[in-house]
Amino acid sequence: MRSWVDGFIGRDAHIVRFNLGLPKSTGTVRLRSVNPIDQPVVDLNFFSDSDDLKDMISGLKMLIKLYEKTKAFGKYNATLMPKHFPGCERHKFRSDEYFECFVRHWSVTTWHQCCTAKMGHANDPKAVLDSRLRVRGVKGLRVADASIMPKITNANPNAPVIMIGEKAASMILDDWEKSTEF
Repeated sequence: MRSWVDGFIGRDAHIVRFNLGLPKSTGTVRLRSVNPIDQPVVDLNFFSDSDDLKDMISGLKMLIKLYEKTKAFGKYNATLMPKHFPGCERHKFRSDEYFECFVRHWSVTTWHQCCTAKMGHANDPKAVLDSRLRVRGVKGLRVADASIMPKITNANPNAPVIMIGEKAASMILDDWEKSTEF
């Protein structure tokens, strides 16, 4: 990576990252073992749906046009990195194969993992939580974070997660008050 930015260190520059708002690819989180101390096995499974890769390449091409064809960037003489990204040297620069290589190397999570402990109907085999966020088959355990969402939001999940937490707190208080009524 350092070799890619050599020549730009100490100069005015910036790096642009972009991500796919509503990916079709899904990953998994599995237990590594029965030991609760062991870290889980996380497979992000980026680009398991080929549409996601096509959409990212399309977005990259649009970003390049934005830099190279608009007056807004032109007046600052903004340019994109004029050399191959490390690991993609075998592909013709700016070909679809090059863009695929670039996207596969440059893509990262935006730390908005979600949707791993879905809330839903009892007859949904993927729903591990009931409508009150209780883990099915486990007494006294609820989940109140982004993992309960069935699908990722097309924006930062901070506000929905706050809402989930507030709703969970309200449900826990309601359940506690019902259990202590005489």
